Formats: sequence, C-alpha cells, structure tokens
Amino acid sequence: MKESDKIQNRINKHKPQKHQKSANLNGNEAFNIAIEIVAGAIAGIAIGLFFDYLFDSSPISLIICMTLSFSATLRLIWTKNLKK
Repeated sequence: MKESDKIQNRINKHKPQKHQKSANLNGNEAFNIAIEIVAGAIAGIAIGLFFDYLFDSSPISLIICMTLSFSATLRLIWTKNLKK
C-alpha cells in the first residue's frame, strides 16, 4: 500500500460521515409538523371568524378560510419537510 493511500485512509477515517435522511421523521420534525398544523388551523379560524363578523356571513367565511389555511399548511409541510 502506498504512503498516499495510507494518508488518504487516515483522512477519510476522521471525516464526518454523511448520513442519508431516512423516511422516518425524528421527534423534532414531527413536533414541528404538529405545531404548523395547529398554527394553520388557529390562523384559519381567526381569519374566518373575523370575516364572518365583518361581513355578517355566519359560517361561510370560516369554512373558506379553514379550507385555505389547511391546504396552505399541507403545502408548506410538503415543501419544507417531505420533499427534500
């Protein structure tokens, strides 16, 4: 074995290993996803109730805003966490 091969082996031994991202989410990522879902739901409810109060359109704005916020939250989660 050449001296340069020995040196390269020693260098490779001390380099940080690259870990492949597994399909399983760790606890931190799962917690972040749960927080984003809850925050999106709260934002949708708040905006929907505000528009219902403003335009006096009882459940229509709430339903529309909840649907939009839920779809936006799912899209955010998909692009941020699962599509890396």
